[in-house]
Amino acid sequence: MGFGLMRLPRRGLGIDVAQVSRMVDLFLEAGFTYFDTAHVYAGSEDAIRKALVERHPRESYTLATKLYAAMSPTAKSAKRQFETSLERTGQATSTTACSTRRATKPMRSRTGLPRPGASSGLGRRTS
Repeated sequence: MGFGLMRLPRRGLGIDVAQVSRMVDLFLEAGFTYFDTAHVYAGSEDAIRKALVERHPRESYTLATKLYAAMSPTAKSAKRQFETSLERTGQATSTTACSTRRATKPMRSRTGLPRPGASSGLGRRTS
């Protein structure tokens, strides 16, 4: 079971980080460890940094992020998107970094077929 961070409780115009922190604590206390965020989930990366990364030992959870391929048509832009995710989740300087990364849509050529040698990073572990 995973804790998806696409829709989090709001407080005013932002995410209710105190509520997310309580949810994270309950999730971990129940024995679950997998958290899933994405660059395009507005505010979720900052929220999970505050609610999880800054409050719990790194070895106690698995954090996955996803790249949105439509926003990153080149390897350079995909790498930039991933690095931004690492910064937002507070793991840019971590030696363990994000546990997994995934592309939400395969990169395709103009013909609609996957480009030869193109990798979505699907399932690739970074640590």
